Amino acid sequence: MKSFLYLLAMLNVFQLVTSARISPEDNSVKSNAHASGKGTTLDISQKLERIENSLGAVAKSPLAPAGISTLLNHVHHADDEIKGLKNEKARYAIFQNISKEIAAFQNELVSKKKQLIKAEEVDKANKAKNFQSVVEKLKARETQIETAEQNAQMAHQKRKEEVAKMKPGSEITHESDHTQKILKYLRKKTDRKFHKNMAKWKEEKKELHEAIDAAKNENSDQMISGMNHLIHVEKGDQDFLH
Repeated sequence: MKSFLYLLAMLNVFQLVTSARISPEDNSVKSNAHASGKGTTLDISQKLERIENSLGAVAKSPLAPAGISTLLNHVHHADDEIKGLKNEKARYAIFQNISKEIAAFQNELVSKKKQLIKAEEVDKANKAKNFQSVVEKLKARETQIETAEQNAQMAHQKRKEEVAKMKPGSEITHESDHTQKILKYLRKKTDRKFHKNMAKWKEEKKELHEAIDAAKNENSDQMISGMNHLIHVEKGDQDFLH
């Protein structure tokens, strides 16, 4: 992403560079050349120096594109050649060639920009697909929990009804009293397990909702945080996403 943004900025630099170029077909410049050969040579040289400075600034970046150092050397060499020549046609021929080379390099950058945009779109689509896959798995887990809750509630209610029907007889013996104590102990143990599971499932669903919302918003950090909390709540079901 950084290279993509830098490339956009670099293309803006090249727009400034190319605006400083003299078109090979620029008749007004050719006319000025015949009128004042030395002045035009300086004008061309000044433009090349501005181009060289702009390219030099880009070349210093660690994200600079391959080939820019070579282009920079060619611009510098062309400037030196133009300064050393007296023949105007030869000067313009050199300038035309370097202008074409700069334009070709700029076209490569434009092409690279298109490739990066396309790659960014593909990456975005894959990212959305991956997040959607996570959402589906989390929702499937939520359905499992809701089913477990319903089954537990039904079983709990059934046990309560059965216990209500089990009334002790009129004559309480040592054996029946012992049985009632065992049943009471088992009932309390079952109730504690039921309420513990219900509390755990409630907390797990809360974490699930947060993770689902984060995945829908494509927020990786919040989603991962939610997933970690979810695993902490229910360590026994860590493999449900695999």
